[in-house]
Amino acid sequence: MGKRGRIGLQPLGVDKAEHAFPKELMVDYTTGGVYISDTNNITVSIDEIDRTKNHLNRFKDISIQNNIYSDIYEIITDKYSKPRVISYGENILDTVLQLPLYTQCLLGIDVEALINNQGHTELCDISFLKSEIIFKLTLSDKSTLNVNINKKISEVNKYPIYFQANKDITKVELSSIKILQDASTVEIYRTILFNVLITGK
Repeated sequence: MGKRGRIGLQPLGVDKAEHAFPKELMVDYTTGGVYISDTNNITVSIDEIDRTKNHLNRFKDISIQNNIYSDIYEIITDKYSKPRVISYGENILDTVLQLPLYTQCLLGIDVEALINNQGHTELCDISFLKSEIIFKLTLSDKSTLNVNINKKISEVNKYPIYFQANKDITKVELSSIKILQDASTVEIYRTILFNVLITGK
């Protein structure tokens, strides 16, 4: 007997959301995220909203534990506006961000690493993921100072980054955030960045 044929329906990719009809289902073919175009043609994902809400609640708790009660911001740029697959060593920022005049700063990087287990993706421990973060400080004498952070994601997400200089700080900028794979025998299939939160005082 010959092979039986089949027909499959392919949802619209969310990267083409501007072509979606109202109430049309869409997917992100790299992250597996599910989206829908509502009756007003606005793209909505309850999974993305849930993930952001849970991360925000955890981040609030950590900031309070570190005696930081300031406003919390989500970093959104043209390059990074929704969950997406990232490449190791890629700067997820597409522009330098000017921050409030923090003397200490707390970041929350929500990221997951997936492995391919016989055709199915599974979450794996992210303890081997590290970050390279660069802040640029402008001082009262017009000189600049780079603050380079090289720590595991798990550490960055728990502890504030302190800025110290021998002059008054007049401007704080975030220049770069890169995610790297630390030495590991684990073969990563995909790394997905969900969101980045920031606060400070």
